[in-house]
Amino acid sequence: MAKKRPAKRVAPPQGSPDDLLTAPEAARIAGVHRVTFSRRLKAGKGPPTIRAGAGGKPIYLVRRSDLLAWLASRQQR
Repeated sequence: MAKKRPAKRVAPPQGSPDDLLTAPEAARIAGVHRVTFSRRLKAGKGPPTIRAGAGGKPIYLVRRSDLLAWLASRQQR
């Protein structure tokens, strides 16, 4: 079995705190794989989300300020 590499934290790109990020964009900022991040969102274990899209596959959007606050709270543990 292959060893897991530690996730790299990426400096958050500059932007408005009210910017809406897609799950893959938020995952890149958080330094986790996009699938792992999406699973956390669906399980309610991530930052607050806005669910968009109708029908088949929902799109989860995360406000940049909520993502940064969630990351900060996880580092304080």
